Amino acid sequence: EAATKQYGTPLLMSGEIVNLMSERVRGLARLLDRVTLKGSEQPMDLYTYDVPPPAQEPPAALDPALDTDKFWDALPPAVSAEFRAAHREAVDQYLGGQDGLFADWRQARAALEQWPWDGPSAALAEFIRDNADADGGCPDWWAGYRPLHEK
Repeated sequence: EAATKQYGTPLLMSGEIVNLMSERVRGLARLLDRVTLKGSEQPMDLYTYDVPPPAQEPPAALDPALDTDKFWDALPPAVSAEFRAAHREAVDQYLGGQDGLFADWRQARAALEQWPWDGPSAALAEFIRDNADADGGCPDWWAGYRPLHEK
């Protein structure tokens, strides 16, 4: 619960959960960060699904008897595919690959700060701002993930 507040999103999922989803549904999830949890040294990808605001009446396609494609057609993410792609590029620049060697925090921060209305973007931009080296770049200790102190 505290981590959802930290990222400003109501839903967080691990990469392990996202990998169990169909390819189509995985494409609707948004990579937010790579973290280690308290008591673990194994980095874990964090994702969200941008839940649309609640409707007055649930769409008919939410009937559990319907197939999953119709479900996701009736409940599309609250952000566009274009936004998800641009956000993914910014997160990739922030992460810099599995080991962080290719991180470009200056570009990542510039992109993320374009979306102050988006909780996850604002959270990553703040982390970069607070932890970047004197030139705004990636610090020497960056290994492509960070400890998440809130669960």
